[in-house]
Amino acid sequence: MIPSPTPMARRLTSTPATPLDGRRPSTATTSSPSPGDASPTPTADASPSAPSDAAYRVLPCSRAEHRRFVALHHSHHEAALGERFALRAVVNHQTVAVVVVGDPVAQELRQQGAWEVTRLAIGPMSSGIEFVASRLLGAAWRQMRIYDVRRAVSYTRIDERGTCYRAAGWVPVAVVRGRAHDTGNRRGRWLPGLADTMASTKTIDRVRWEIGPDASKTRVSL
Repeated sequence: MIPSPTPMARRLTSTPATPLDGRRPSTATTSSPSPGDASPTPTADASPSAPSDAAYRVLPCSRAEHRRFVALHHSHHEAALGERFALRAVVNHQTVAVVVVGDPVAQELRQQGAWEVTRLAIGPMSSGIEFVASRLLGAAWRQMRIYDVRRAVSYTRIDERGTCYRAAGWVPVAVVRGRAHDTGNRRGRWLPGLADTMASTKTIDRVRWEIGPDASKTRVSL
């Protein structure tokens, strides 16, 4: 049974994130929790992939912070109810984007140990900073790899190009048909990848993107 997430620790740790070459932190100083552990505390992203602007950083993001940012800036989703961890891109002390990682809604994916990017929101202050979305996705995946996650999933609407996912190394593996729930405790609209359902959300097909050693080998053309 997946344990319930706990609030994000606010204090930034001093441990650097995994570099782009995939090396893990030394086991002499860092122990790697299993993917079943709830809410790991993310680390600052000190990778060389960060934009050249010295003011740009990727930092942990608290639950209150990511819920507020997503509510303001996500194009079609409300704030997520919970998370494994969340990260924010900061430029000149201003949060310009957030990514939220949690457990998949799909039971099969949860049982296979996958984690899911449940929200990716980019604010207007990101203008002029290159590749914020793809770099934030990359930072989230490096963080997951620290915790031995071997498969990550996320969803975009069928009418979205998913350019930032491709740039971050994700691949489209399936088109999931949207459908309406008319019975049970999920009345209303259903969208794959959502932890909650909102009456205002349209039923629309979605593309599932994956990354990692255990990612699906199938591919779809978009």
